[in-house]
Amino acid sequence: MRLKTIRDMDQNVVKVFDYEYQASPHSFYNSSQSRVFTRNNCTACQVGGLYIDSVPANKYSSVQSPDDANQQALDEIVANGQNNANLYGTCSAPPIAPINASDGATVSFTVSFHNICTNTNYVFTLNHTTGINWNTVPVGNYNVTMAPVGGSGTYSYTIDGFNAYTTTANFSNIVLSASSNTVIIH
Repeated sequence: MRLKTIRDMDQNVVKVFDYEYQASPHSFYNSSQSRVFTRNNCTACQVGGLYIDSVPANKYSSVQSPDDANQQALDEIVANGQNNANLYGTCSAPPIAPINASDGATVSFTVSFHNICTNTNYVFTLNHTTGINWNTVPVGNYNVTMAPVGGSGTYSYTIDGFNAYTTTANFSNIVLSASSNTVIIH
């Protein structure tokens, strides 16, 4: 038999003992959470890949709600996701920048792309009254020179919306993208 109450001399209850065990409050656990990050510490000439940072289900608990447990998991991802992407994500060469070129003039032209980051040159000949697709130039920033082959005269040059009307055109810091890029001479 256990002591249940203590009473004073007037039989007033001074203290009550409860030996019933209290059930612990219900715990809620997080569901699996993830977010996508892009590696952002690659060298200047590379492109950062995507990295998925995740927290497995049931790592965090809360006595408040499932949303609170999920928020704890998301807080971990926010705190560590970009660092993890920079540590474990990939860096790769940039994709190819498709270039559609057309020459409406009566002479051929040399078109040179100088990659500002890698110092690599890509040189093409654009024959008169033809069009061509160049699919060997990577995405990046370029200085571009266009000039008639063995000729002179004044021509209209356009690259991705930038225009020049001269004999030899020089364009600086042209950004070639992975979508469509256009060179037009006439």
